[in-house]
Amino acid sequence: MLGGGVMARHRAPAPDRGLPGRSLDINEAAVQKGMAAVRGTFDYHIKNKKMSAAELDAMLAKQLVTTSALEDIRGADLVIEAVLEDMKVKQEIWKKLEGICRQEAIFATNTSALPITEMAAS
Repeated sequence: MLGGGVMARHRAPAPDRGLPGRSLDINEAAVQKGMAAVRGTFDYHIKNKKMSAAELDAMLAKQLVTTSALEDIRGADLVIEAVLEDMKVKQEIWKKLEGICRQEAIFATNTSALPITEMAAS
């Protein structure tokens, strides 16, 4: 998952379902903010004693890798981009991804207003 904002939080890898993943954001502060949001999605489970804070920590450590380096997603099977709704930013990321990721990787975007064909043309 590229981006840790509001949209990305709800589309992040599902560590509670055994799906490992990586979450990437622009810098370490943004990575930590995104992780806090992911942790917040499990507050209900902790409050209802379906999971302890230690179990959540262990699950996230095992299943979710965070990074601020785009190169760390090399080898990914699926890349979901959910960054700022700015065409130039998205196109720049897609260009970089093409040089980093395997040819077989699947690229997806979480855009609601920007034309996918324009994004892909980059």
